[in-house]
Amino acid sequence: MNRNDALTAIRPVLPFDTNDNLESETFQTDVVRPVLELQYDAIVLVVEAARDRYPAEVEFREVFDNRTLQDQLLGIVIGMLTEDELLFYLANQSSLNPIIIGMILRQLEDLIESTSSSSS
Repeated sequence: MNRNDALTAIRPVLPFDTNDNLESETFQTDVVRPVLELQYDAIVLVVEAARDRYPAEVEFREVFDNRTLQDQLLGIVIGMLTEDELLFYLANQSSLNPIIIGMILRQLEDLIESTSSSSS
C-alpha cells in the first residue's frame, strides 16, 4: 500500500453530499473535515500545551491567535494530505489556511468553553 492509499484508508467517512459544491468546498468537505476528525486528539493536545504556556488570565482566543500555534495546527492537517490533495492545497494555500484555521476553531468550541468557564 502506498502513502496516498494509506492516508485515505484511515480517514473516517463523513456523510456529506458534495455533488454541487465548488472545488474548494469539496476539498473542505471530502478532505479537511475527515482529517480534522482523524487528528482531533492531536489537535487538542497541541492546543492544550500551547494554552498551558500562557498565564491563566489570558483568554483562549488570544492563545489561538498565536501564529506559531496556527502553523502547528495547519501542519497537523497538511501532513495528512495525499500528493494530489497537497498540490491542490499549495495552489490555494492563501484562501484555504484561514478556512482550515476557522474549521479547527469551530471544532474546538467545547474545549474553548470549558477553558473559559474554568478560568472564571
